[in-house]
Order: sequence, then structure tokens, then C-alpha cells
Amino acid sequence: MRLVQKRKPGSFSEGITGKVLRKIIIPAYREKTGKKLNQLQAEWIVQGYFNRLWQYRFAARDSRARPYREVACECEFGPELKYYLPYAYWHHLNGTLKRTVSFAGTAPFYFFSPDHVERPGQRKYFLDPNIPNSEDHNFSYVYRRWARVPLKETYRNVLNFGFDRDKPLVIISNKYNIEWEGHPVNFLSPEILGRMIERLTPHHTIVYNRPGDGLIVVDRNDVQELREKDFLKAHFPHVLFAEELFAAKTQEVTGFNHLQLCLYAQCERFISVQGGNSVLASYFGGTNLIYQRQGNEIFFGELNTIYPQLAGTSCHGFSDYELLLQAVDRHYGASATASAVTRPL
Repeated sequence: MRLVQKRKPGSFSEGITGKVLRKIIIPAYREKTGKKLNQLQAEWIVQGYFNRLWQYRFAARDSRARPYREVACECEFGPELKYYLPYAYWHHLNGTLKRTVSFAGTAPFYFFSPDHVERPGQRKYFLDPNIPNSEDHNFSYVYRRWARVPLKETYRNVLNFGFDRDKPLVIISNKYNIEWEGHPVNFLSPEILGRMIERLTPHHTIVYNRPGDGLIVVDRNDVQELREKDFLKAHFPHVLFAEELFAAKTQEVTGFNHLQLCLYAQCERFISVQGGNSVLASYFGGTNLIYQRQGNEIFFGELNTIYPQLAGTSCHGFSDYELLLQAVDRHYGASATASAVTRPL
């Protein structure tokens, strides 16, 4: 039965399950809610209902508070942060976590794990019915076996970057990757980065972060060359770069992810783009302005559900560069900054 198997999403479209989705699930859902689903979206919803029921088979063992649960992640970065990490942390709080398994450089995320194993390899687009909510996208989620992970509290005071306390920190987290086996879609162009930084410069410390594949474990969406960093260095020499902060702090951290957590934990003003980096930027409270031109997060309204659940972050999505710039002025402009300077993180 495919519902209980680890698998690549989309396999329901084959055979009898595909007919059930097309002939029954999709029309019934549209009749009930007015929302028209494609087959993949319908598959996620069906999988989500099953995943919630599937967790009841662990109820007896979860009630004994003895370590037994291994949480092993094989998926992309965003789903790991939304589903696997909070699930593992819940088991830690419950006294039932035995081991966690993920990719290279992930140990700082699983700081609470009694035994964290890092495996080699590349991240996959993958569903695991043993992890609640891990159907990838949905209109609603169940947080019964899901707990907010205190990354900010854990890493806030680990590193001293020497930032000017009179200038609130803004982190711009960008990407430029293959998306859905095609060209990059969700990214901040050099031109829009320049316009954004011009607005932020007088009143903020600005850190730009777009890590290359040498610093993080990539998935099937290969990193492409945007050539924005030379432009930013030439025109905005005051902008700091995450990889340069990492080079300066190499002796104090275990890897780039450790550096990111220590850096992000000192920030409450983020600008990010759709995907895993927008999820990470939502883990630290404050405000996250997200450029999301395309993605199922938009259709399912996840900026109003699971994103703010991660840390109480106020998340705002924009599909247009001009609207994003207006939001930067509104949320991070001079008047907003004046009140933030006197407020501790």
C-alpha cells in the first residue's frame, strides 16, 4: 500500500489510485471547498489524513517515556525544518527520542539529540508517512506530535560578531537554483538587491546570505551562478557576507549551519525567498518578508499556518518585486527602526 511507504510524491497518479484522485477526491474537494486541486495537491491531502491516523500506532510506546524513536531524514531542507525537526524535538521532550539521522552539517539543528548521525548523500524529494505532517504541503496541520524548537534561545549568545547595536541587523537570504527541473524562479536579482540595500543602508547592519553548494548539502535543485556578490561588493562595501563571517569564525563553529544558526539567532528582521531558506528565516521570531513568485506554499496559505508556528514569526509573502520593496519600507523603514533600536532581542 503506497500510503505506508516512503516514496517520491506523484506516484498516486498511476493506476487505480490516480483514477480515485481524478474521479472522486478532486471533484469532491472542489464541491466542498471551492478549491481546485491538481493530482499532486490531492495526493498530499490524502497522505496528510492518513499520516495523522498512522501516528496512533505509536500511542502506546509514546506513553511509556522510554527512548525508542529514530527520526531519520532523507528529504529536502524545507520539509526537514517544518516537520522532521519539530517531530524529533517533541520526542525529546516526551522522553522517547533514541536517535536522529540527517545529512552532513545538521548536528547543530539537532542539539537536543542523544545520538545524531550524519549520513553522506544528496537530499531527495521524498515523503515519509511515519513523520506527521510530512505530506509536504497542506491547508492545515496537526501539532500533537510537533514541538517548537528553541533555536534562537540556544544560539543567540554563542558568537560575538561585533555588530553595531544602534543599527538593527537585517539578513537577506537569497537563492538561485534550478526549480521544478527548470530555470530559477524565486530569487532576488542583483538589481532588486541594490534597490533594497539602498533603502536599508542608513539604519541597518546588513548581512547577505546565499551559500554555495560547497557550504551546504544540496538537493536535486542545483545551485546556479547569479554573479551578484561582486556587484554588491563593488557598490555596497558595507554589506557583510555570511560566508566571510564563517571564514572569520571557523575556529568557533562546527560548520556553516552552526554559523547560520548563531547569526540568525541575533536577528529579527529577515528578507528571504520561497523554499528552505524562508523556512529557516522563520525560526527566529520577528518579521520575515518572503519573495514567493511560485510555489505550493502560496496555494496552501502556509505563511498563515505552519510558518508562524515555528517561532511566532510574522511572515509576509510577495510575488512582485515592487510590493516587496514597499514592504521593506513599511516594516524596516526609519520609523520602524527608531523604535527597534532601544528594544533588546
